Amino acid sequence: NDPRALAVAPGGGSVYVLVHRSGNGTTLIREQQAPPPPPPTGPLPAAPSQGIIVRADDPNWSHVVSLSLPDEDVFEISASSLQVMRTFSSVGTILFDLAVHPQSGDLFVAGTDARNLVRFEDALQSHTIDSRVTRVTPGPSPTVQPFDLNPGFTYANLPNQGERALALAEPTGIALDAAAGRLYVAAHGTDRIGFLDLAGNVLARIEVGDATGGQLDTLNKRGPRGLAFHASAQRLYVLNRLSHSIAVIDTLAGAKLAEWPLAFDPTPQAVRDGRKFQYDAKLAGNGTASCASCHIDSDIDGLAWDLGVKDGTMTNPPSQPFPFNVGLTQYHPMKGPMSTHTLRGLKGMSPFHWRGEKPDLPSFNSGFAGVLGGSLLSPADLALYVAFLESMEFPPNPNQNLDRTYKTTPANANASLGLTNFNKVNGLLSCVGCHSLPSGSNRMVISAQALNEPQQQKVPHLRNMYRKQGMTTSGPATAGFGFVHDGAEADLTEFLNLPVFNSWPSEDKPHIVAFLDAFDTGTAPAVGYQVTVDAGNAAGAGVGSDVSLLQSQAAAGNIDLVAHGTLGGVERGLAYDPSSGSYAADANGVGPYPWNELKAQAQAGQAVWTLTGTPPGSGQRTGRDRDSDG
Repeated sequence: NDPRALAVAPGGGSVYVLVHRSGNGTTLIREQQAPPPPPPTGPLPAAPSQGIIVRADDPNWSHVVSLSLPDEDVFEISASSLQVMRTFSSVGTILFDLAVHPQSGDLFVAGTDARNLVRFEDALQSHTIDSRVTRVTPGPSPTVQPFDLNPGFTYANLPNQGERALALAEPTGIALDAAAGRLYVAAHGTDRIGFLDLAGNVLARIEVGDATGGQLDTLNKRGPRGLAFHASAQRLYVLNRLSHSIAVIDTLAGAKLAEWPLAFDPTPQAVRDGRKFQYDAKLAGNGTASCASCHIDSDIDGLAWDLGVKDGTMTNPPSQPFPFNVGLTQYHPMKGPMSTHTLRGLKGMSPFHWRGEKPDLPSFNSGFAGVLGGSLLSPADLALYVAFLESMEFPPNPNQNLDRTYKTTPANANASLGLTNFNKVNGLLSCVGCHSLPSGSNRMVISAQALNEPQQQKVPHLRNMYRKQGMTTSGPATAGFGFVHDGAEADLTEFLNLPVFNSWPSEDKPHIVAFLDAFDTGTAPAVGYQVTVDAGNAAGAGVGSDVSLLQSQAAAGNIDLVAHGTLGGVERGLAYDPSSGSYAADANGVGPYPWNELKAQAQAGQAVWTLTGTPPGSGQRTGRDRDSDG
């Protein structure tokens, strides 16, 4: 699930593949017990019983947990046969990078380990994850030994400036100096490079940003993401993702020598600034975690967390029209396990969270204090953060046809028919009545009684259902959490077999499942699709079909279409204009070219073109004018 990094063993006989979003062996035990209705005054009612989270391999729960969830993090693959030879477990939950020792063959893995078995916000405050490097000795009797990058931290008395000044949070890159017996780790969350020995001891911390020690300067955050080590020069090159720069560190002196900006970054300034609040672990009380600790790259971590507040207060539900206002009660602060939401596609989707208790995006400011143990953002900083949150969109759904239609095969899982069934009225109900298109949500909160659930829930969107597959009770699973708010339903078939859907014809459900698995994310499937045209294939029917598809999708407004290549020895960029059916070039006096002319150039060996579907509105920049300076 989500391979992220690759390393080759000494001698080249094996290749190691790192699984980025691996199961950490946790799953949900769910209890179907409705809470009593809250009294109008007096003490809080009993908390909704939403189950507890346990290890899937805990023998004390084997009579309840029916799924098999292998904890496989690193895969050793034969370089000759490409067969998986063995796997290594207990390396961590979210794994970003690995390095292999050229003599011993030991592996060193950078990543985080989730603490989602711990319940309640106060117990998890500033300590949702452990940042680690794990040493894997892959000999005949392999060993797996994790090293905490923040040893001795108390995770108490927040804010803790002393711990914040030392924290190595969210390691996303690792490099090995075998001759010196050193590891270099990129702490993305705290803008530091950790120098470690091979036993995991932290030898030094080198700052790559301007805010040293416990200082906070989010707008100038660097975000070190990747490392490259130059052994003979004793130089470490650091890719700073958030500042779009490369820093150079003298590893002998332990000092940053220089920093160079990379080429033009088209990201809007407000988004560039706002995203830094998502990834800055120094905003936590002790510098050990950020919002991105669970919202990995602003997406999901595949886990559920119980962030109930034991001494919290009841809060009111949103004001809604009839009949969606019927049966709503106050929100209880002890909400039980909830699976991590993606932060993509948030614009225009209020209220937020599974239960809809967050009225708007600014209300998430409380998480910087409550979950991270830091301070609330200022109004100006919060506005930047919200602008970033509203900027993110979903990638295309790979299960949808490239022309944005739905598949009609196989006959027993017809996604196109599923769309019809999704809109069909059964009695007085329809799927689309609550899961309104195009997002899949009418944004209403539905009462617990109507859902036959312990708590009321907001109607969730459906744009990332395909990303939540993997939990199964019929064999080895690749996920410990599935669908609905607590991840307790293994798959969409199981979900549609809940009693609340008994009125739906059983023959309709497999087609609805196929439709949901291919649900349109809001980004057309042809975004990112490419076809390269050269002398060998320009006349082929396959290339002609692909080009026609891309041009028709551009005409429909689903994509912009660009082409890049070399014409007569000169590199060229082109942008397709659907109104004229021609490709405008990146220089005055060149082109425009109709497709037949580009095809003829390729057939004659004068050019090689790669056509790419890009998001609408980006064609001029990506095709003709990278820095938009005319």
